[in-house]
Amino acid sequence: MNGTPWGALRALPTPGRVAFAVACLALLAGAWVFRGHVVDDAYISYRYAEHVASGLGYVFNPGEPVEGASNLLWVLVLAGFHALGLHALPVSQVLGTLAALATLLFQLALSARLAGGRPS
Repeated sequence: MNGTPWGALRALPTPGRVAFAVACLALLAGAWVFRGHVVDDAYISYRYAEHVASGLGYVFNPGEPVEGASNLLWVLVLAGFHALGLHALPVSQVLGTLAALATLLFQLALSARLAGGRPS
C-alpha cells in the first residue's frame, strides 16, 4: 500500500473490494431514493448563490443585507456553477454524492493507516 486512498483500495482482498463496491452502490441508491427530498436550509444557500451569481451580492433578498447562510464556501461554489448556467439543486446533489463517495474512500485509507497498512 502506498498510503493513498487508491492504494488502500488496491490492498483490499477481493471480498473487501466487493464490500466496498456494495457500500458505494448503497450510498448511490440512497442518494437516488432521496433525490426529491430537500430540506429548507438548502434553499437558503441556493437563493444566496443565485444572488451572488447574478451580481446582487451575498443577500437573501436584494436590498436587504442580512447574513442568513452559514456556509459561505458552499454558497460561493454553487454561485460559480449558477454563473455557468447550472441550477444549484442538481449541482449540490451531485457534489454532495461525490463528497460522500470520497468520504468512503478516505475512511478506507484512514482505516488502513490506523491498522498498520492493512485496510479493515
